[in-house]
Amino acid sequence: MKVYISADIEGVASICHKNETDKSSPDWAKFADQMTYEVACACEGAMEAGATEIVVKDAHWTGLNINHLKLPTGVKLIRGWSGHPYLMMQEIDNTFDACIMVGYHSQAMSGGNPLSHTLSGLRVQSIKINENFASEFLINSFISQSHEVPVVLLTGDYELCRNAKKLNSHITTVESIQGIGNSVLSKHPLETGDDIKKESYYALQKRSECHIILPLKYELEVSFNRPQFAYSASFFPEAELSSPTTVKFRHKKILEIMKFIKFTVCPDL
Repeated sequence: MKVYISADIEGVASICHKNETDKSSPDWAKFADQMTYEVACACEGAMEAGATEIVVKDAHWTGLNINHLKLPTGVKLIRGWSGHPYLMMQEIDNTFDACIMVGYHSQAMSGGNPLSHTLSGLRVQSIKINENFASEFLINSFISQSHEVPVVLLTGDYELCRNAKKLNSHITTVESIQGIGNSVLSKHPLETGDDIKKESYYALQKRSECHIILPLKYELEVSFNRPQFAYSASFFPEAELSSPTTVKFRHKKILEIMKFIKFTVCPDL
């Protein structure tokens, strides 16, 4: 069994402030350690479930957060950014049997996490797909399913986990934090790790139940923070400037949607 793990930091246990996500801040190191620990727990559970190959994408900011030495031997780690439009899902393909998402967070315009955003808080106010506010979990689930790889486990904040069940009623979730205004309520970080290991094992047993039905077409709506970002993005082929700060783009394939996102929302990755 081959397993893909995409890992972020804003949904790990106890995290609350943007300084804790920033590699240049002294607060970052302990949460990078927690991110590594939670990924390691997911790997251990997957191996107990029969995984013989695991590929992890360090998908937070610089892509240089996870300590490879603290992951189980044999686990492959993707660090940095290749420039591929799949971004947080780089190297996913139909050779994988299941996908796990660790440390994920609620979407932009959500109160579920003080660190809520979608892909780029520096450029984007919100992203919608088919008129619904989109989280990174939603977008990456579409990418994974486009390769017939089911997302079996999601760990992160309470609101994200609750919303994930609406997309995939069979997905297993581990709630690490609950956003309350600009604060979080969190269980002990070691308990979160224990739960991730246990639920990773369980989720992979029922992976065949976790496939989702993809939309027939995608209508992407990106609301940028500044008019100049939207104006520039409107020159992407087939894109439409619908307001001074909003651009729409439509396509039947998620890869084409991700190409638009890569070159307009995340040009530096």
